[in-house]
Amino acid sequence: MPSKPLRIATVNVNGIRAAFRKGMGSWLDARDVDILALQEVRASTEDLQGLLGDAWDIVHDPATAKGRAGVAIASRHRAHIHRVELGATEFDSAGRWLEADYEIGSKVVTVVSAYVHSGEAGTEKQDAKYTFLDAMEARLPELQKHNELAVVMGDLN
Repeated sequence: MPSKPLRIATVNVNGIRAAFRKGMGSWLDARDVDILALQEVRASTEDLQGLLGDAWDIVHDPATAKGRAGVAIASRHRAHIHRVELGATEFDSAGRWLEADYEIGSKVVTVVSAYVHSGEAGTEKQDAKYTFLDAMEARLPELQKHNELAVVMGDLN
């Protein structure tokens, strides 16, 4: 019997608690998702676990500023390792970049949940976006070397 295809989804939840109040739980139950990348989580890991339930393994990089950004990956498979570094160690991705490796059958799949800054020309927000995109551009070849089975998804603004 052939194995079940891997189902991966990504959602900018704009606040996980608000998303669940608006029906995300029912939506998720109907989708048979194996791995779920989330952006703009705006909650704690405990909040995520409480909303998603024990069937999900959760890795989470909350935003540096409380109530802002935050990315997570929830999976029916346990993450072997996860990384939040994006570039130089002094660069803080501020809850906007999360990588996790999952063993799926005989393969390892790397999943990235990314939340790229929105920007406005000529502003500090645009400068921050360019800094993030430069770090992301440098990381992608490293990610490819790490694992040829990698998917980068999220809110890429």
